[in-house]
Amino acid sequence: MLDDLLKLAQSQLGSKLKNEVGFSQDQVEKTADVAKESFFKQMASEAMSGNLPQLLDIFNGKATATTANPMVMRLVNQFGGDLMEKMGVSPQTAAMVASMVIPFIMAKIGSSETGRAENEGSMMSKLGLDNLDNIGGMLGGLLGGKGGLGGFFN
Repeated sequence: MLDDLLKLAQSQLGSKLKNEVGFSQDQVEKTADVAKESFFKQMASEAMSGNLPQLLDIFNGKATATTANPMVMRLVNQFGGDLMEKMGVSPQTAAMVASMVIPFIMAKIGSSETGRAENEGSMMSKLGLDNLDNIGGMLGGLLGGKGGLGGFFN
């Protein structure tokens, strides 16, 4: 699902990134790659911090998917930092791009189109994050055993 949402963001926000930010097509494509990496990295951090219930609330439409939500703001900040590091853009450009892309993706995650999840495991599976070695490995190291939490993140 996340790959599909990133493709949707690229197609719907591509012209906006080109016109308002001045990105080339290559930069638009690289932005999608960086967004995916940032999302995975931040979700690992959120999982380790015990914040998956907040993502579940967003996923199920019970919480706002705007930058007024602290989790969304952390994603924006992670993505902005990664844009500066990986693409060499200015802090202003990174902030502008991150503030366009992440709320768009989070709004789609929280829309009725993505369905609902009964629990964090179901949500992670629907997002395609259930088999991430980076999340499972980090949690496994912290909680003992591969994936930790009884294999919840395997």
